[in-house]
Amino acid sequence: MYKASTLKYNMVKYYDISQWEEHQYYGTGGTRDKSVVENPENGYLYYFKTSLKKKVIDYKYEFWSEVIASEIGDTLGLDILHYDVAWKDDRLGCLSKSMIDSQKEELQEGYKWLTGFDAKYDINDKDAYTFQIIERLLTTRFKQEGFIKDLIEIIVFDSIIGNGDRHQENWSIIVTNKLVDKSTIFRKRKPISETLYSFAPIYDSGSSMGRELTDEQVSQMLRDNAQLEAYVKRGQSEIHWAGERGKQKHLDLISKISSYGYKDTVLEIINSMRAKYDIDTIAGIINNIDDCLPVEHSLLKIPQTRKEFLIKLVSLRFNKLFELQL
Repeated sequence: MYKASTLKYNMVKYYDISQWEEHQYYGTGGTRDKSVVENPENGYLYYFKTSLKKKVIDYKYEFWSEVIASEIGDTLGLDILHYDVAWKDDRLGCLSKSMIDSQKEELQEGYKWLTGFDAKYDINDKDAYTFQIIERLLTTRFKQEGFIKDLIEIIVFDSIIGNGDRHQENWSIIVTNKLVDKSTIFRKRKPISETLYSFAPIYDSGSSMGRELTDEQVSQMLRDNAQLEAYVKRGQSEIHWAGERGKQKHLDLISKISSYGYKDTVLEIINSMRAKYDIDTIAGIINNIDDCLPVEHSLLKIPQTRKEFLIKLVSLRFNKLFELQL
């Protein structure tokens, strides 16, 4: 039994957005259905995403993985996008407010920066998508902003939730054009434009939390620790390592990043997470994540067996991370 925790986390809400106006969505990547909707109460834009379902694939818990990952990240003090739950056109999914003000900001995904930084970079070559090229970009173009720490923080977080899809569209930089009055300095009467950059909150983490596992597989792993251990060890990051073909296992990638000159940064991030980690809070998040659903959607809740599995899975991943010898 997990005891009640005094720590607080963002409460997930339920929205029926069937009557919200839908806007045309132009996306660059991703496999799930996604649409842009406008909240009629405030005019804000939101993204609505459902779980991946096509042919023989049915990851019906995928959007729940997104919501749970967001809540866990929040308890760890990460800058992470908040997700609620919504109903639209006979589908249940997750809902997130747009990260930008489109009038003055632009969300520029990683691939745009990588192709602009290195003319030889091939977005279709998965082995070319390495930590090293992202590191060169961030430490060259955004050294003052310190974005390399944001990237490493995401990689460490992905090891906790088991995210294997942090591809080049799943991290971004927000570009803000701001008018600044510098007339007293430059003797100009009109404000001038200044471009500011910020690393976007963590988003699109739904390919995690065992979303691809069937209920039968979940039950088996819940009973068999060896199967669960093997499953965790198989987890891989989408971010590759230069000179090596194929994907890196999560903890191997973290160890290599540490040895690459970022040991202090990695330890700082892990120690910060260790200080905030509370398994009772995480158990509370998982056990109560679907309390927001109305009675008519009660059959769409996460089975208790899967909830117990997720608690055990996340706990094991945290322990593996904390035991890592750097």
